[in-house]
Amino acid sequence: TQCVTCIKFLYNGQCVPSCENFNALGIHLYSNSTTRTCELCDPFCNGSCVGQGPAQCNRCLTDLFVRVNEGTGIQCLNETCIIDTYVDTNITTDSKMECLSCFSGCTAGFGCGGSLTILNSTNGCNHCNTIILKRNGDQDYCQRDPTCPSRYYQLEDDQDLFPSDITLCSPCHELCATCSGAEVERCESCMFVIAANGSCAYQCDNGTELIELLNVCISVTTVVATESNDNVNIGALAGGVSAGLIFILVITILLVLICTCIQNFRRSKIIDNQHGNAIQLPNSKQGDTAHSTIPGEHFTDGSNDDSYISTSFTK
Repeated sequence: TQCVTCIKFLYNGQCVPSCENFNALGIHLYSNSTTRTCELCDPFCNGSCVGQGPAQCNRCLTDLFVRVNEGTGIQCLNETCIIDTYVDTNITTDSKMECLSCFSGCTAGFGCGGSLTILNSTNGCNHCNTIILKRNGDQDYCQRDPTCPSRYYQLEDDQDLFPSDITLCSPCHELCATCSGAEVERCESCMFVIAANGSCAYQCDNGTELIELLNVCISVTTVVATESNDNVNIGALAGGVSAGLIFILVITILLVLICTCIQNFRRSKIIDNQHGNAIQLPNSKQGDTAHSTIPGEHFTDGSNDDSYISTSFTK
């Protein structure tokens, strides 16, 4: 019967449980899950396949192939490798030559002549966006990023050894973290420590000490002098405060003594005047009035006066 739709797959008007059942008959099919039909493999395929086209073959009739994606079969090629791949004649699979991918640092779309990671049309990249150089000036590897990596600086090609559109990156001095040239004097930041003289170094010299927070070496004499100055300043300050307190204490004691003496003197004067007024005057007659002055006495009306007042005695 001629089926229109099937539970599994449709091939040549018949419903079949699997498209792979025809491999033994020399008919190589793959399952099209979208249309639920069995389709013929590409003519470049030698046998079975996993999908449509020459990139889905399990084996090839042609002499070349390339692995497109792992697990999705191989792409059979007729005469030449596809762009950004190359043939390694030393690697064969079932007497077929495999086209291998160029180094990832080669400029995309330009291809390569071999597996080398440098600019070399014979056995490396046909073009590079950026070439990373070694310290001796030889090529190290290519990269697609036009910016020089960390610890490298952009070098001007004064000898025109490379195409003008290629960026050249040369390594900084080994003591530099960043730089503008190859010499240690061209360091912009240090890889290890900053010496006391301001240059980059592996470690601090004798007589210097590392401040780890700043990664800077400073002279030990500077550290000692700083600590000594701090001690002197603290001692001088403490001494000054102590002397000031002693001076204030002495002045306070003197003022208390002076006030005490004045009070005692005034009291003695009052007592002497009171004793003198109590003695009878020898030249006074009966009825005469003797006058004496006593400071600070009270009037009979209760008023007070600090001036001298008159007191009368009658014989």
